[in-house]
Amino acid sequence: MTLDTRHPGPDTPPTPLSPLCWRVDAGTTINVMRCGIGACWHAIEHPSEPKYAGSAWGGNPPADDDRAWQQLYELADWTNMSFLRVEVSQRMYEPERRVFTWNSPEMQILFRILDWCQSRGAIVFLQQQYNNVEWNAFPEFRGDGIGVLRSGPFSLEDYTYGLVSLVEFLIREGGYTCIRYLGLTNEPHDWCCWRSPAQDLMPMLPAVEAVSRELAARKLPVTLAGPDYVETPCSNDIDTLAPYFGAFEIHSYGGAFDWRTVHGHGICYPMRQGVEKFAAWSEYAHRRGTPFFLGEMGTFDYGMGGSKPEPGSYEAALKDVEYAIRLMNVGVDGFCRWSFVNMGNLDGQWQIVDTWDAAGNMQRATITPHANIYFLWGLLSRFISAGAAVLGGELSGGVVASCQRVFSLAVRNPDGHLTLLVVNDAEEAIKLNAQICATDAGKLVFYRYRVGIQYRDKSDVRIDPQDTFGSVFDDMLPPMSLTVYSTRHRKHDDASQHP
Repeated sequence: MTLDTRHPGPDTPPTPLSPLCWRVDAGTTINVMRCGIGACWHAIEHPSEPKYAGSAWGGNPPADDDRAWQQLYELADWTNMSFLRVEVSQRMYEPERRVFTWNSPEMQILFRILDWCQSRGAIVFLQQQYNNVEWNAFPEFRGDGIGVLRSGPFSLEDYTYGLVSLVEFLIREGGYTCIRYLGLTNEPHDWCCWRSPAQDLMPMLPAVEAVSRELAARKLPVTLAGPDYVETPCSNDIDTLAPYFGAFEIHSYGGAFDWRTVHGHGICYPMRQGVEKFAAWSEYAHRRGTPFFLGEMGTFDYGMGGSKPEPGSYEAALKDVEYAIRLMNVGVDGFCRWSFVNMGNLDGQWQIVDTWDAAGNMQRATITPHANIYFLWGLLSRFISAGAAVLGGELSGGVVASCQRVFSLAVRNPDGHLTLLVVNDAEEAIKLNAQICATDAGKLVFYRYRVGIQYRDKSDVRIDPQDTFGSVFDDMLPPMSLTVYSTRHRKHDDASQHP
């Protein structure tokens, strides 16, 4: 496979193209993001079948390692994540029928994650990734690690009782009011969980109905989110589940730059197609008064597997940011990038922070940002909070060889600060002329923050405010870059401020 990673060398001057004009209408709101931007952060450490479970486990420090968790918290704070998908397995809290282990080592890790979310005001989508308990697997699967992990529940009544008991314990005993949404199983497709004894995919409706009833009976303020499909277009097939969902949610790993012609995986497609697909999902959800979000996202376009770095490459990270910007403009309410921690040697280096020494097969003494994705994705979430209003406007120009190469987004955060974001995915620099139309336009001062190709594969990047701009300004967008203009002045070492 040949990867298209062209960009100017360090001595190559940028080639200006025709000017790019962006008019922002700060008085018009397109959508209010009801979820936010963050990542998946699993609490699972010991699956029965590691090779099958992939990167959905491993990478957290032990719960009693205060020093390591303080490092993790500080790195998470920099990103200002406001929305997290937190994954568990039933084995963590109910290894035997009606025997709950609320203080197991993995549950202690779950508490650590939820403590951060609760104290920072982040919204949590709690996801049962898989059941993985022999006692409630179908008899045909028992004794087979992969079979137990993939099995749907033998007893739907016991499954429902156990899962809702976990939610009740976390909210009523733990005080975790950050938990807003609940997912029943990960990716109910042919390759994943919720299998019948005949290896067919079990219907989800009986479980959705049962868990919804039990949540209501126990008066728990949590609603279901789903269906957790991967890249599935919106259709009327979801109508039977729709009355039970408080949010609609699917996964995306297929998006690729529109200009890419060679792809690293058969699932990949130009992002413009995904924008249409997810705009339809957003419209479907909003028509019912619920949010729509991507519970997992990343890209397979540069390859994956083993300890390959491609999922966290600079190009993959820039693609993820561009996709989020384009999808926020069509109403998508939240994004959880896969994933905040994992070992990085299971199905590729997806991790946003490095906690694991793959060569030494041990925990790292010092936890550091994972190059590329931490700073690109982190800059996105650092300046956009849950509840941000996506503003109207018009962008013209930025076309190279008949392909749009520049994408922009303007938001007003709940605290009133304006943030403008621009991705240039071209190999040439592009001149930007921006005009922000607002009642207080004459008083606006924007600070620039930027990640460019010169930061590729570096984990010691510092992103401090550069220069100041008014409500009308010109600037040059470097090749393959993310630029943020915000009225918030935030130095690199300043902690983010959650609601």
